[in-house]
Amino acid sequence: MILIVRGHAYLGRKGYMLTVRTKKDKKEVTESFPIIDLDMIVIVGKGVVMSTAVLELVNEQGVPLLIHGKDWDAVLIDPIKIGWAEARRKQYLMRDNETGVHIAKEFIYGKLEGMSRVAKNLAYKSKGEARWSDEWRSEGRGELASCKNIDCIRKVEAVWSAKLWKDISSFIPNFEGRVPRARDPGNRALDYIYALIYGLCTHALIGAGLDPYAGLIHKDRAGKVSFTFDFSEMFKPAGIYVMASVMRTSKLRLEDDFLDKESLEKISQAFYALFEDKKHAVRRWIYGKAWELRNSLEKGTAFKAYVFYP
Repeated sequence: MILIVRGHAYLGRKGYMLTVRTKKDKKEVTESFPIIDLDMIVIVGKGVVMSTAVLELVNEQGVPLLIHGKDWDAVLIDPIKIGWAEARRKQYLMRDNETGVHIAKEFIYGKLEGMSRVAKNLAYKSKGEARWSDEWRSEGRGELASCKNIDCIRKVEAVWSAKLWKDISSFIPNFEGRVPRARDPGNRALDYIYALIYGLCTHALIGAGLDPYAGLIHKDRAGKVSFTFDFSEMFKPAGIYVMASVMRTSKLRLEDDFLDKESLEKISQAFYALFEDKKHAVRRWIYGKAWELRNSLEKGTAFKAYVFYP
């Protein structure tokens, strides 16, 4: 279960229960949630206050606490409890060797191939044409495969991501294209979905003993989970599909620059349904790929991308 708290609320602890105190119809209401049932806690906006006992509880149980702000996201989880020194040593070295280039290619291949498949799926549903998706398959794959360094991979990702977004955007009502942190419902929904994915990926990488801060494609910066951003590229097409599916069937609205409560619920339900269902099992793939990556670094085996199939 993903617990989402938005608006003015107080988070507390009662034993191994997380309590959420809010006001409804001018009356105080307190709800309790067993910490063992929570996969993640998501705080949206600035109106939430919590006790230090809550931080102690989520740290003790290893539950990611995600804060989704207007212009930033933060994932709070202890990176020290779990770790394997050998895997991290090799992780830190891979940016300077062929292993890093191979893994970076796989991350970006997973993203672009997944976006291509989302575009083809939306084109089929709309009885339209996904031009750039076809060109990615005939040209883009080869361009990525020929890259010999990280800079080349970055350039291929930037060019083909922009092209594939043109296909995808053309099939989503009232959506003009991907602009991070833009003040429109589609981009706000995607910011929120990406934040959920970052939370899961950070948790998975730490659980597998890897360092979420040691960037490969994304450059290191203090407090930035750069390797989370690298690893999560493979799973973003699933998030794009969630946003597109909801936007094609529902109208999303903003309130104070965030999705309003009803819109948050629609997006969260669609996200959870896709990431947990047996057909896609995206959440399971996130954790599985984190362990596969760790084993790849320790044993020298080839790492293969996750590709989302709608």
